[in-house]
Amino acid sequence: MAKQKDYWTAVYHCQQAAEKMAKAVLSKLGIVEVKDHVISGLFASQVLRSRRDPDLQKVYRYLLKLEEHLVKARYPLPDLDDKMITPMERYGPRDAEDAIAKAEFIITTLQKLLDEPLPQAPQ
Repeated sequence: MAKQKDYWTAVYHCQQAAEKMAKAVLSKLGIVEVKDHVISGLFASQVLRSRRDPDLQKVYRYLLKLEEHLVKARYPLPDLDDKMITPMERYGPRDAEDAIAKAEFIITTLQKLLDEPLPQAPQ
């Protein structure tokens, strides 16, 4: 999408991909009924609380940044002069490149977490 200059759609789908990957991790941890789109707080309380990993801290920061686009990349919003700005007008190539880099980092990092075996329950 970014290569076709459809920047706002690229940003939106990056946010969605990152969100779904974080939800996969939460699901693996037994948190299965996550219906909210803003999941950075839940990720912090359920994943970061038990792991002090710098890459997971970065995932959290990137999730926060991408969540800013949940509304901005989907709906027209007023600017400072109350002129309505569409997502198509709001986003450019740098926005798409930044979102792609963040989403790729999140996906790669969380895939490693998903590939880990589940901890065994004490017997």
